[in-house]
Amino acid sequence: MLEYILNTTAIWLIGLLMFDLFLRRETFHNYNRVYLLAVLISGVLIPFWSWDSNDVVYSSGITQPLLNSTATLKEGITSTGSKTIIPWSSVLWIVYLSGVGITTGRVIYEAIQIIGLLRDGTKKTITGKKIVSINKAISPFSLFGHIFIYNADSYEVHELKMILAHEEKHVRLLHTIDLIVMRTVQIVFWFHPLVYLIENRLRMVHEYQADNSSRVDAKTYGKFLVEQSVLGAAPTLSHSFIRSPLKKRIMMLTRKTSRIAKSKQFFILPFAFITMVCCTQTAFSDDGPQKDGNKVTYRGNVIEFSEQPPNDTTWVEDPVSGELSMAIVHSQPMPLKLNDEKIYNDGELSFQNNNGVYTDNSSLNAEDIKRHLLKGLEKELKALGDGKYSFAITNIVVDKKGNVVYFEYDPISTIYKGMFTRGPGKSVTKVPVPKIDEDVAKAIEQKISHLMNNLPKQTPAQYKGKNVHSIGVWYHEKFAIIDGRIET
Repeated sequence: MLEYILNTTAIWLIGLLMFDLFLRRETFHNYNRVYLLAVLISGVLIPFWSWDSNDVVYSSGITQPLLNSTATLKEGITSTGSKTIIPWSSVLWIVYLSGVGITTGRVIYEAIQIIGLLRDGTKKTITGKKIVSINKAISPFSLFGHIFIYNADSYEVHELKMILAHEEKHVRLLHTIDLIVMRTVQIVFWFHPLVYLIENRLRMVHEYQADNSSRVDAKTYGKFLVEQSVLGAAPTLSHSFIRSPLKKRIMMLTRKTSRIAKSKQFFILPFAFITMVCCTQTAFSDDGPQKDGNKVTYRGNVIEFSEQPPNDTTWVEDPVSGELSMAIVHSQPMPLKLNDEKIYNDGELSFQNNNGVYTDNSSLNAEDIKRHLLKGLEKELKALGDGKYSFAITNIVVDKKGNVVYFEYDPISTIYKGMFTRGPGKSVTKVPVPKIDEDVAKAIEQKISHLMNNLPKQTPAQYKGKNVHSIGVWYHEKFAIIDGRIET
């Protein structure tokens, strides 16, 4: 989430800086309107776009730790009597949703005000335009094809024509749609100051566009604007006749754009390139795992691990000679928290309705991973050549939304010299241990990263009836390549 907000901020900030430096004082208002809307929408959407990072986290070992069910159950029992602590993430969500509620409430309140003005006002049609004469002393404004004017009968004919021409331009150019988009983004990003700066620029461009509809000289039109400025402000959901700095609007009426100034429009091209490269979810920057002590940052998430378990030993039998030898086993640290929220393991999710505590693991299982990986890896695996191989995916974390957000990879490796039958009735041929080409291994790693990061959404784990982060499934694949075929 933090990465998304930073990328959104970068897009909006760069867009606004370029607008203020190169476009703000120019008269190509149609272009400026499209530009500002593009900046706004790009800031919302582009950070979701990923260039498909191929970085994976390598596992420190392939031995799956045994989960101590007794210790886990004891932890679950003792935790029920402990004091409940609300995590900071929950507090932040409460604050954010409160802001969303307040912003939405303000929009609804203004909408009710406008409906009241429409209901109580005197409606009539002048030269095909829907006029609502209201008794509230606010500036003329337009919304959804209706033009609201305070005491419309008090205006002289030429004054009314200026107002109607101005507001009709807002209606014809569908400026209300821009405001709806703007207000929707403001509800979601109510906390972001750049949203309000973009709105300020966009409303100013709207007024420039509408002012161009005036058929009177700039001096007369400017004087009329100043006279109307004594009226109160119209609702922010609408376009007010006197909104935006009047001095700038009057100056813009007489401003001319040179050919050199028109070339500034092409600055949008490098801006688009910069934002796509620098502000996507992964871009071309290093999105690989960043380790800091017992924490790893991966694809915008922070995973906290347990301490490194001590090494163990085990007896290993050589599959060719049958001799036994002692081997050191390196156990992996276990993911404990995802973004400061607990990750539940198999032991904690293996019982249901125990003393009223309902649990259930995520729907992700090894068979689903196998189907997903082997189908997508067919081309890369066949490039290995005949032999027997294995790889493993461990420490797979499924977040409470059902997304696989972390995993570790034990690289592709050969198993041993094997005896492979070449078909019914054919002789048995010994196949030597093949050497894995580095480019092939890299291609497999990249494809596994892509496939794991794009696993279908799962049903998340549940603890006490609430969705939680979980770790449980481990995937270890052994397969053979025989005559270019994959056999598992």
